[in-house]
Amino acid sequence: MKNYVTKLCKTSLSCAILFSIAGLAGCGGNLVESQVAAVSKTNLQKISNVYSLYVVRNGNRGPKDEETFRD
Repeated sequence: MKNYVTKLCKTSLSCAILFSIAGLAGCGGNLVESQVAAVSKTNLQKISNVYSLYVVRNGNRGPKDEETFRD
């Protein structure tokens, strides 16, 4: 149960960050990119944050392939 709660808290935190980024996105060009960079210290964190945002925006489904994810 402890692991589930820990995982849920991490997921909730990630979602809160991603929704904050998405809310700031608007139509301002590279604002999403700059916001992801601001909360990500490493490239792996950037990929993780962008992937999580993709999943949230697509009904909890990941991309079918790398090309779809990159688009």
